[in-house]
Amino acid sequence: MTISLALSISIDSDSYLNLGNKGYSFSFVNFKAPIVLEVAGLPDGVAVKDLSIVPVGNAAPGQYILSVKATDATKQKDEKIVILNIDQNVKPISQAQSQSSNVQTNQQTSSVQKSSTTSS
Repeated sequence: MTISLALSISIDSDSYLNLGNKGYSFSFVNFKAPIVLEVAGLPDGVAVKDLSIVPVGNAAPGQYILSVKATDATKQKDEKIVILNIDQNVKPISQAQSQSSNVQTNQQTSSVQKSSTTSS
């Protein structure tokens, strides 16, 4: 008899997220890059960028229930329900960055694919 101890991707985050001016970056364990991240339930003014959620406009303060799904290169999946808290003082990422930076935000997207180092 053979027992497989293969580990599958896991979203490594708290269940309650505070969205600050720099956003929130998700981390993952037991994955093979690249990771596709899908986030449902984002309010207007918040977007997925790389493997993070970031303020990109005026988002109404409050708490939002998000469904976060991650799929790795081997098609392993994980899903997590989290609560996103937006403070009334959070500024869009473009306003929070230094004026010397030439970084511009992209339009809101609900899914992103990012290559990163393989974790074991």
